[in-house]
Amino acid sequence: MKKLIALLTSTLMFFSLCIPAYATESPSSQDISFENTVTGQLIGDDGTVIPVTGYRRDIPSPTSLSPDTQAVTYDYLVPLSSMSHSDNVSGYDPTRYLYATLTLYYTEYDNAPSEYKLTRVSGSWSDPDPNDGTHVATTADIMAVCYGIGTNNIFRDQKVEGSIRSGSSLYTNFQYSIQGNYGAMGATMSIELSQGSTRHWTLDLECYPIKP
Repeated sequence: MKKLIALLTSTLMFFSLCIPAYATESPSSQDISFENTVTGQLIGDDGTVIPVTGYRRDIPSPTSLSPDTQAVTYDYLVPLSSMSHSDNVSGYDPTRYLYATLTLYYTEYDNAPSEYKLTRVSGSWSDPDPNDGTHVATTADIMAVCYGIGTNNIFRDQKVEGSIRSGSSLYTNFQYSIQGNYGAMGATMSIELSQGSTRHWTLDLECYPIKP
């Protein structure tokens, strides 16, 4: 297990050097801020938990968004060499990795203090080699929340769960915005992976601009 974790860490460090143009400042002048990296988890059915790093992408919000709408994207690189094969699976290439992205869209309201509402969550992921014995699910589960103190100091509690296919979005339909100094706003995307019939993992990737 120590060798697997060491391999995961070294591979992630290698790929992090290959990802260009990641920001060192928040994408807009707003009260909430975004860390350069976030940490997800690769959870094995045997209880093993391996951290997975997501890197914030330094790109402007899409031009199709309204002026008060923002977006933030994190890219994850998950080396499949962190998993061990069973059931005599062959053809495994340890240089392969799963690439996944998680994007949050939210509206910023210029109140005093500013308020925010999570409007949409999108994700994408790829199976680098469908024939290598590692199966990556075609759908992912999304859990999005936006709760805390809102307008007129009223507590708002909003949560939605659903599933998406790679490249699609889950619209939250949240009605209320919340302040950035209390509560939580963000989402977790969970993808199931397996090898053979006996080994299974859950890949949890997350982004919480307002941390719970």
